[in-house]
Amino acid sequence: MPIDAGSAAAPLSQAEAAAAFASVLAAHEPFFDHEVQRTQGRLRSRCYAAAMPVPDILVSAVRAVVFRGPRVVVVSESDGTRHVMPGGRREPGESQETTVRRELLEECGWHVGELRPFAVLHFQHPGPTPPSDWCDFANVIYLAEATRYDRRALDPTQGKVRSRLMSTKAAFGAVTDRHRAILAAALSARRTARAGS
Repeated sequence: MPIDAGSAAAPLSQAEAAAAFASVLAAHEPFFDHEVQRTQGRLRSRCYAAAMPVPDILVSAVRAVVFRGPRVVVVSESDGTRHVMPGGRREPGESQETTVRRELLEECGWHVGELRPFAVLHFQHPGPTPPSDWCDFANVIYLAEATRYDRRALDPTQGKVRSRLMSTKAAFGAVTDRHRAILAAALSARRTARAGS
């Protein structure tokens, strides 16, 4: 059954879309499964290496793993954390592609070519009594090739967030286990895309 945010006559609520999406996720095995404690309760994140249809109402943010030849963009957050998924929250009315292109420019200064979805990061409250305002949400992760750098596009309000190109070997050594898993999935998806070209 295709996932749809609903027809014009009867759109699905976020909770209904989350319930429908659960059956799609059940057919896939996550390549990581992680829980953290937040002020509103525990948050479980699982990442799936599949370009699956995600109900638009559940997509809170869009991210990309960005390559430039043999190197990958690594982002350093203000707390020192490094990762390979630049991107961010969608603004009202933005498409996923518009969001990720805007965020990559603002955060990293990179224009990118074709965007290929290759993974989904799904968030869920695993407790028996989730907060009343809680609902599952997801981040779609794209594979992208950097085409041009534009320092003027960087958003100064991003604070101390910095990015740089690193060899994939150096990136594997610089990021957390979860981001190593995401980078490995991105490299696999990139090889598959190139073999199909």
